[in-house]
Order: sequence, then C-alpha cells, then structure tokens
Amino acid sequence: MRNIIGLSKQKWFQAATVKERYTWLMIILELADDQGRFEMNVRNLRTTVFCADANIKDDDIEAVINSLVIKGKLLLYKPEDQEYCQIVDWWKTQAKAQWMKPSEFPAAPGWRDAWRVTIAKNVQDTSLNWKTKKTEAGLITLNQVMSSINAQVNVPIS
Repeated sequence: MRNIIGLSKQKWFQAATVKERYTWLMIILELADDQGRFEMNVRNLRTTVFCADANIKDDDIEAVINSLVIKGKLLLYKPEDQEYCQIVDWWKTQAKAQWMKPSEFPAAPGWRDAWRVTIAKNVQDTSLNWKTKKTEAGLITLNQVMSSINAQVNVPIS
C-alpha cells in the first residue's frame, strides 16, 4: 500500500496543474515499484494514467513528465538502452512502509535502495539501511538532480 497522506498540503502539489497532480498520483499508486521507479514509456504512461481520455496525447504526457522533472520530483536516467524514472523523494513519502521489495529495474546513479521482504516462513531479508531509509536510502544529491534536469530540458522522452 502506498502512502499519499499529506500530499494535498504540499505547496508544489497545490500549484501543479490538474494533469500533473493526476499523473503524480497514478505514478505513485499504479506505476512505481517498491523503490519508486518505473520504466519510462510514454505510451504505457498514457494508457495507465489517462486510460479513458482519448484527447490526451503522447506530447501531453511528455510535457507533464518534463514538468515533474524540472520541479525536482522525478529523475530520468538511461543506464543502457531503456530509460527509467525515479521518484526523487520516494523514501520521505514511503517512510512508514513495513515491507518493500527490491526493484527489478537498475537504480539511478547515487540511489540507495532499501528493502524488507519475507523469503520463506519466518525468514526475512532486510537491506542494511532499512531502518534509516528515510534519511539514508535514496540519497540523490541536489546537484545530481539539477544536472539531470539540465541534461533533459527540451530533450524528447523516448
């Protein structure tokens, strides 16, 4: 279960457009894995987020994602042939989570995953930084975010 409590009180969320707010909610609730990342695929985003809205086009989705990147909410990265997206403040919003799986997607540069899973009856696997996930996991510096934003502004999303 994802935590979105308090989201409506955040100033950036209040100032966001309706498309940005709805996209953000759907990313958290439907697209992001337990580490706050997902494959960046405009068509998949459009069909997941705006499945009943034929008037929403790929260009609209690209504009929303670029806006969320510029606002420092998402980080786009491309380790090889596939582009991925990481929610920058994932562990601040999901700090109360009790169980999270490792991601099947590669982590963004500088990102530290945190997980806690049950492997078998009474057998758990927990990352070393699980207890401090709010402060230590997901450490991407502001410089890394800004460098990524600068590299991505006006660059089409694949």
